[in-house]
Parts: sequence; structure tokens; C-alpha cells
Amino acid sequence: MAVTSGVLTIKPVSGTPYQLNNDQVTRASSALLRHIKTEEERKALESTKKDLLANNDDEDDTDGVDATPIWLVLTTKKHIVDKNRLKPGKIVVPHSLNTSPSLSICLIAADPQRAVKDVIANPQFPTNLSSRITKVIGYTKLKTKYKSFESRRRLLSEHDVFLADDRIIMRLVQTLGKIFYKSSKRPIPIRIAEVQKVGGKKVKKEDRKRPASDEMYSAVALPAVVAKEIEKTLSSVPVHLASAATTSVRVGSANFTPEKLVENVEAVVQGMAEKYVSKGWRNIKALHLKGANTMAMPIWLASELWVDEGDVREDEDSMILEGSKEMNKKRKSVGKSGSMESKKPKISEKEDNEDDELIASRKAKLQAQKARALSDGDNVNGNKTTLTKAPESPDSNKRKRRIGEDPEIGISPFRPLILPSKFLLCEPGGGKGEDIHFYLTPSYSAMNSVIARHSILRATTPLRSQSIHRSQLSALSRLLSTLAVLEQRDGKIQGSSLSAITAAQKLGGSVTAFVAGGGVKNGAAAEASKIKGLDKVLAVDNAAYDKGLPENYAPLLVENIKKEGFTHVIASHSAFGKNILPRVAALLDVQQISDITAIESEDTFVRPIYAGNAILTVQSTDPVKVLTVRGTAFQAGETTGGTAEVIDGADPKVPSPTEWVSEDLAKSDRPDLGTASRVVSGGRGLKSKEEFDRLMPPLADALGAAIGASRAAVDSGFADNSLQVGQTGKNVAPELYLCAGISGAIQHLAGMKDSKVIAAINKDPDAPIFQVADVGLVGDLFEKVPELTEKLKK
Repeated sequence: MAVTSGVLTIKPVSGTPYQLNNDQVTRASSALLRHIKTEEERKALESTKKDLLANNDDEDDTDGVDATPIWLVLTTKKHIVDKNRLKPGKIVVPHSLNTSPSLSICLIAADPQRAVKDVIANPQFPTNLSSRITKVIGYTKLKTKYKSFESRRRLLSEHDVFLADDRIIMRLVQTLGKIFYKSSKRPIPIRIAEVQKVGGKKVKKEDRKRPASDEMYSAVALPAVVAKEIEKTLSSVPVHLASAATTSVRVGSANFTPEKLVENVEAVVQGMAEKYVSKGWRNIKALHLKGANTMAMPIWLASELWVDEGDVREDEDSMILEGSKEMNKKRKSVGKSGSMESKKPKISEKEDNEDDELIASRKAKLQAQKARALSDGDNVNGNKTTLTKAPESPDSNKRKRRIGEDPEIGISPFRPLILPSKFLLCEPGGGKGEDIHFYLTPSYSAMNSVIARHSILRATTPLRSQSIHRSQLSALSRLLSTLAVLEQRDGKIQGSSLSAITAAQKLGGSVTAFVAGGGVKNGAAAEASKIKGLDKVLAVDNAAYDKGLPENYAPLLVENIKKEGFTHVIASHSAFGKNILPRVAALLDVQQISDITAIESEDTFVRPIYAGNAILTVQSTDPVKVLTVRGTAFQAGETTGGTAEVIDGADPKVPSPTEWVSEDLAKSDRPDLGTASRVVSGGRGLKSKEEFDRLMPPLADALGAAIGASRAAVDSGFADNSLQVGQTGKNVAPELYLCAGISGAIQHLAGMKDSKVIAAINKDPDAPIFQVADVGLVGDLFEKVPELTEKLKK
């Protein structure tokens, strides 16, 4: 079949607005609908499995191909910047998209919502319409009840259409959030407010009586008026403009016939040009039809190819007027004549003629490009569906290789093109049942393809990072020497110190352990010498250091650091380490780096900030690096297999101004909270210390777990401060972390988020703890915890 050249625009009479070419719209609609159905049939034959990753923002109640939306993509020459036009609106179409008999409507009303509910319940309101309005929500209730992401997601899935009072429509963007405004169920504005009239005529906006604050939104129109407005809205398509040059409006679905789709397209284009696009057709650059996963089909093009003399002259006249306004401004003369008036520059006849010639040559060039764009693409093989490329320049393969496209591989119909340098024109067959032919023709603007190609090259080229210089562990790491400060109690090494030894080994170089206290040579030092990876153990046998008082322990460490020349000092981020190492850093006149979770090099470390919501990489230039490490970030070292030598450390015997008096330790047979493999924590939801003691210990005993508590529970007096888990308490990372009555404050999550399995019990389904929990149980903890305890005992 021979290719028939068609036009994408019609301008019957000079001075009239541009119009759609109905034949082109029909061809594009038929091609698009046929392609969508063909693709769905092909997918159905290839696989019967349901796509679990598909977008389930249901546009319609129907499934499969019928639910596929068809969009009109409108591109303007200039951005929409008028704020009045950016307010959401609607356009009435001949064929409604909301025809399902089981349509569920949610109406978001201005306060008070009771006024709207009374109107809908009024006998004068149509019953067939009120039965479809399944929910009416006031704005205040919407903000309070649907504050969480999960509650808004459920609201979105429960209804098909959302209508909103136009008086509050602009507030809903922040209230409903991305989950609504990234779906096809954005609220559609409706006008249900009572119209003020005087003498049967509408009152102008500036003359309206301002209502009292308590009656601001109470006035609602009559039931018949509200019903008519809702019916009109259901027969409309929503329009949501942005301050950009491209807007998409849904005009139909795949179950539409081409004729219905064409009628909707005409109505939407007319409405957009008349109401929403400033300067109407003269500001419209292109119109396309597009499916969810198809290429955009052009139905109207009007860029610089379609500029006529009237447009050019108007632009020139406006420039001249603006220039004359500037020249009419009074300025002081700086010339020799001393005249206070400046002379306007005169345009010579020669320059005027050159301008006319330039305009004429520009128009001729554009008309030639237009003719080529409509005439190219004439290779068709019978009635078989083909896709033929327009003639390309000899260096086209070279250009394709630049963007990573193989020139030997053909492009299939509707495959999205990387470069916007081709337009897709469609031509239906001559008779019924014939195939559709597609042609790729050169773009109307070569400049667009150049810009797009360079944009793609920039996107595929990795950018140089602006991050700090990170020197990897180098050959000089063997010259490093690290002092690992171990915490001992009653002659035993505390488990949290084993993580510090692991972190020290990651730095490279030699690792020396340090312990101090009465009788440590035969106790803690001997135990430390068996830890794998240590080169030697410095031991100071002096009972004055038993309790780790920072006033005398810090000078002791500094003396040994200076004597041995250590480059790094490391300890666990426990109460012991947090109490001593800051004083050590101050005495050495260096900066301490706290709570590190990773080591990138001998001078670069990673630590969490803002309760774990951000990760900070720190590079230190100090001669001695003083570090505390998070115990849950490094695996505990092996306590056997080591052969480190125990040597005496320096003891300055500095007199301490602090004296140890006594301590009261709560003895328990349960595992230590910081090292336990299972932890059971309670929060303020337990309501009292009696309930905490009644529910938590039996559950911990049944699991063989340690007991923890949130800061709220500790501050309320339910539990001791030593049981606090969180940013200001202990960091835990057990195999199982079971919490009850804890909402999940960010400070608490910072101390337990590294747990392998997190289980939570809370009666609030929107509690933040469920966002990090692996297993959640929504219910009353006073019923669920005893029930869980009994089942664990069995």
C-alpha cells in the first residue's frame, strides 16, 4: 500500500486557532488500542502467572486490558506559571471513565463534615448517587485519623474515586502525600458551597459577605445542586497542572472504541486550550496519545515548524514596545553637548531590509523542514506490519554506538526510543482487518537530538565523587600500633571489650591489650593473653584502678600511650569507655571519635548520627586516634588460641581526688543485657511498675532472655536505669528482640535496630515499631503477653 502523506495540523483560515485533524486522531487511537490488546493477548499466551510487582493503583474495577489507561500528553511552548491555573480542575467529556455500577466514592469535605452528610442524607438527594458515596470525611478528621502512611494506603485502596471540596483542594497535597498524588486517584475538586446571591444574581467575589470563623465552611448548597455537581464531576476527567511544559490527562481506557476515544480527546483538548493553557493554541507545542507502557503517538505538532508571519511579527512588535519603554525612561546625558535628553537610535533602511530577508529565509527553511517531516517514510511491505527507518547519514552508526545502541538490531513497534530525534507516524490499512504500518521520520528539530544525546552521555558517564580522600589500608599499616583498653570486673574481661579487639585488628599493625586493677596479672591479664590476635598485654596491678575511676584511670592510660608510642587507642562504647576515653583525648589534645561502626582505613571511620538516621564518615589527622566502637557492629574476638605476652605497664600513681565508696548491684540469674542472645523489653504501655514486674519476668524466663526497657518506662519508674535500651542506654543486637508496649521512638530504635529478629506487640496498628519489626502482633498486651508466656512454657 502506498504511503499517503497527511498533515498533523489544520489551519483553514488565517487568524483562526489551530484545530485537530480528526483523521490523524482516529488513526493514532486505532493503532494504540490495537497494540495494547495485542500485547495483552501475547502476554496471556506466554504466561498465566500474575505479576506481583505490577502497579496496583487500580484505575478501574475491571482487570487486565480493559483497565489500561489512555493518556493525552500536552506539551506547551512555555511553562505554566500562572498560580490560578495550577489549581486542580476538571473537564467534562462525552464518555465518562466512572461507569462501574459498584463505584465507591469518598468525599472529602470542608469542616464541619456533618453539614455535607446531612445534605447527602436528605430525601431530595438522588438515592442512586448517595448509595455510591460510601464515606464522607471532614478535613480535620482526615488530618488526625489518617496521619500515618499505612492508614492513607488503606484509604486509597478502599475507594475508586475521591472528590474534594474545592475550598480545601490545595491543602490536600501535603495532607495526603505522595501515595495519593503519584496514583490515578488524585482528589477531583467539586463546588458544593452555597452561592451567595442578591436579587437573583451571583455576588462578585470582592462584594461577598465574609462569614464568621465558626461558620467559615458550614454553608453547603442545596441537595439538588450538590448532586448535579457530583454527577458532572463523575462525567469529567481531572486536570492537574504543574509549573512545567508537559501535562498528562487521562482521556479513556483500553475498553473504549476509537470513536469514543476521539470524542473525549477533542473535548479535553478544547477545554485545555480554552481554560488552562495561557494563550490557548498558540502556546501548545505538541499533542500525543499514550498508553501505560507504549510509545507516545503524535496527533498534533506545532513547534517552530509551524511559526507563521503573524506570530513572528507579534513577537517582534512586543520586543519593540518593550524596547521603546526602556528608551523612554529619562536618563542623565554624559555626552559632550551636555543635553539632558538622550536620542533614540534610528534603524536604517538597510538594516530594516536585512531583518526582512532574515525572517523570510527562516520561514523558508522551516517550511522545507516541515515538508521533509511529512514526506519521509515510504517503505512498506504488503499488509505485513513493518517498521522502517528513515534514511540516515553515514555517521549514524557511529552516533548510535556513542549511546550504547547496536545498529544491527532492529527497533520493534512501540519500543521507547532513547533519543527524541524520531517521530512515529501511523497509517491504518485500507480495508477492515488490515494491519497498521509504522514509519520513523526525522525529528522536526535537530537541536533536540543533539541536546538529548549529550544528556544521555552525561547520564551514563560516572561523575567524580566529591567525597573526602580515603586512604586505604596501606603498606604503612604494619607500622601502626593499637592499644585496646579492656574493661575488667572481679578479674573477668567484659564481653563488650572483645568487640574492641576485633576493631583494633581491622586497623592492621600490632594490637596490645591494656588492663588495670588489683590482681589482674593472674586474673584478667592472663585471660586476655589467650585472646586470639593480641601481640602483648600491658597489665598494671594496682587496686586503685579496680573500679575504673576516670580521674586516675585516664592519666594512667596517657602515661602508657606516650611511653609505648601507640597510634590508636580503642575501647568499647560502654559506660566504661564513654567515661574514660574523652578524658584521655583531652589530655592528649586530640579529638575523640565516638561510637564507630566501620573502619575504612587507618584514619577514616564511619559512625551513625541523628539516632542512626544518617551515617557520617570521619577522617582524622590527629597523631593519636582515640576511638570508641559500637559493640554490636563488630563480632567478638575468639577467646582462645592466643599466646600474647603479659608485661608490666607504667604506673604513675597519680593521687585521685575521687574516692570509691560503695555500689549496690542487682543480682540476677538472667543473661547480661548487653551480650544476651534474647532480649525482652517493656515500655510505657505496661502502665505501672507492678504490671511490668508481673508480665516481663515470666516471659523472659520462658525464653531464657534478658530484660530491657524503653526510656519512657525507665523515666516512669517501671524499671531500673541499667535496663534501658536505646540511644542513651545500651545498644543491643540479640538474635531475638521481643518488645511489648513500646511505640518505637527513634531514640529507642537506635539502640536495637541491629537485632536479627524484631518482634513487637502493640495495640496501635500504626505504631512506628511495626515499621522495623519482622513480626508484629496487634492486640492488647495484657492479654497477649500472658497467652504467649503460657504457650512458650508448654
